[in-house]
Amino acid sequence: MKNNIDDLLKKAMAPDMEPSAELNDKILNATATKKKKKPYSMITKVAAVVFGIALATPVVAFAAEQIKEYIKVREAYIYDDSVAMGNPEYMIPEDTSTTEEEITTETLGRVEGTADDNWLYMEEVQLSNSVKNTFYYYDDYQAAIEDSELDKWFNTDYEVCYEGYFGGDARYCIVDWDDYHSYEVQATLKYKEGYFHVNESRAEGNVAEDYAFTVPISNRDNVREYVNKVGIGFVLVDSTRTMGDGEELKSTVVIIRYGLYSGSIQFYNLSEEEIHEILDTVIVSNDSYESNDGTDTDAN
Repeated sequence: MKNNIDDLLKKAMAPDMEPSAELNDKILNATATKKKKKPYSMITKVAAVVFGIALATPVVAFAAEQIKEYIKVREAYIYDDSVAMGNPEYMIPEDTSTTEEEITTETLGRVEGTADDNWLYMEEVQLSNSVKNTFYYYDDYQAAIEDSELDKWFNTDYEVCYEGYFGGDARYCIVDWDDYHSYEVQATLKYKEGYFHVNESRAEGNVAEDYAFTVPISNRDNVREYVNKVGIGFVLVDSTRTMGDGEELKSTVVIIRYGLYSGSIQFYNLSEEEIHEILDTVIVSNDSYESNDGTDTDAN
C-alpha cells in the first residue's frame, strides 16, 4: 500500500502534465529575487516536474500567447489548460538564454518510522542543482498535517484512500533550495463512493508575496462558483484528461491561494452535491477570493 518514488513518478508524469523543454530550460536558469525577478511559483512542484520528483499537480508557466484568452472568476484566471491565481505577469516565462544541464538525483537513504513517529518511513533525495527533498509518508492525513504544522483545511477528518489513480500514502515533503523553502502535504482522501486529492503548500524565504500558482487542467468545462456554509467562495472547473494508459480521467478542480499558502482540491467520481458537502467542511481563510470591486465574477 506504500507508494515509492517510482510509482509516484509514473502517476505524476502523465503526458499532459509535463512542461515544455523551453520551460524546463528557463526554470533551470531562473533566479528568484524577491519582488524584482519573476519567481516561479511553488518550487516544490517545479522540482517535481523538472527534477524527477513526483507530485500530482506540477506548476506550469504560460507562453505569452496563452495569456490572451481567459475567464476570470473572482481572483482566479481560468485558461484552456490551467487555473491560476496570483500576479499574471509571473505566468509568463522571462526571456532568458538557455543552457543544457542534466539534473541528477541521489537517494540519501530510507528510514523506517518507529513507535514514536507519526510517519511510516522517510526518504531524502539530493539533486545535483542543490535542491534537497525530504519525504515523510503516512497512513493518516491528519498526522501529516500535524507534523508539517500547515494550516488545517478541513473541520472533518477524512481517511486516506488507496484506490483510484492517485491513491496511496499521504506525503509530507520539505524542499530546500538556497534561501527558498517549501512545506507540502499531499493526500488522496475517501468520500462515499469517490475520492478527492488535496495538495497544500506553504512557501517561505525568497518568494514574492504576489507569486503565481497554477493547476493544470484539460478540456476545460463548466466553470462555476460555490459559496460554502461559512461564506467561503470557491471556483470550480471540470477537467477531462487522457492518462498515459489511455484512460480518460474526469475531475472537478478547485484552486486555493492565500498569503504564502497555495494548493488545490481535485474531486473524482463525486456528484456536485457531494463536492459541495466536502467544500462545506473547508475552514481555510481563503482571502484571495475576495473581489476588489465587490462583484462576484468578471468574465473576459
